[in-house]
Amino acid sequence: MRALVVAALLLGACGGGTDFTLAGRWVGQVVIGAWEGTELVQHFDDAGAYRMTVNSTDFVGTWSVAGDMVTIADGSCVTTDPGTFQLNWVDEATFIYHTVDDACESRGDSLNGMTMTQPFQ
Repeated sequence: MRALVVAALLLGACGGGTDFTLAGRWVGQVVIGAWEGTELVQHFDDAGAYRMTVNSTDFVGTWSVAGDMVTIADGSCVTTDPGTFQLNWVDEATFIYHTVDDACESRGDSLNGMTMTQPFQ
């Protein structure tokens, strides 16, 4: 019985949300897609403005978050449809993107599996 209680407590601790914030500057390296091997910098501000810089080119747009899902709309593709990504938080300064749905194939491919970190955390 004690083992069941411990297991339940451990599962509860793993499955909940986080208190981490996405607002700020994040840096990662594209692992697949058209920009593979390129550094990518993202800025998420508290008001919902978004900027992604890759190959010295800025793409601006908006973002919103609900739980562990972030929606990003920017000018990196012909489509103006936003992409939805799950954030797998490693700690407060590191997360990994998982593409859920994105009509912009190059953005979805580029972010999928990418580890993002906040420098100086």
